Amino acid sequence: EVDIMTALARRLGVTAKMSQFAWSNLVPSLQRGDFDIVANGLEATAERADRIILSQPYFIYAETLAVKKGSPYRTLADLKGKRVGTLNQTVAHDMLRAAPVEAVVYEGNEEPYIDLEQGRVDAVLLDNIIAERYGCIEARPTIECVKGDVARGTYVIGIRKEDLELAAAVDQALGAMRSDGEL
Repeated sequence: EVDIMTALARRLGVTAKMSQFAWSNLVPSLQRGDFDIVANGLEATAERADRIILSQPYFIYAETLAVKKGSPYRTLADLKGKRVGTLNQTVAHDMLRAAPVEAVVYEGNEEPYIDLEQGRVDAVLLDNIIAERYGCIEARPTIECVKGDVARGTYVIGIRKEDLELAAAVDQALGAMRSDGEL
């Protein structure tokens, strides 16, 4: 995303500046005017679209289920009544709230996988980008990602509702990046 935002900024004629905020505060901080856009694995959801403008998608992600190696769990249905870790305010969290599981919510990317290793949760459901970098890696040999996508979605850029010109410029730049292959 750093590379995408750098290219987007160049096309918009501005300099990208990263700001660090808690994940659960990104949309409220954007609305307050702490920064101009949100681009941090922001999933396109109806709830977000009610609050902010969502750009064209720039990435397709998959929800990935991680379990301990040798576990019998392969689907959310298999995990009925079990504890499943995820991140707060994500599509995965919404999916778990609708499933017959106990959703265990985290604020950081590594903590759910640490708890899976330690047996404090029975599985983790997160975006494949997170699973591939923090969960199903050589450093965690007791964890495996279940084959197949639980669901798919898209990452978008969030823009304040009143910033219509910026939203149009972002979409135009993303479209150009897609057309010329930079994206």
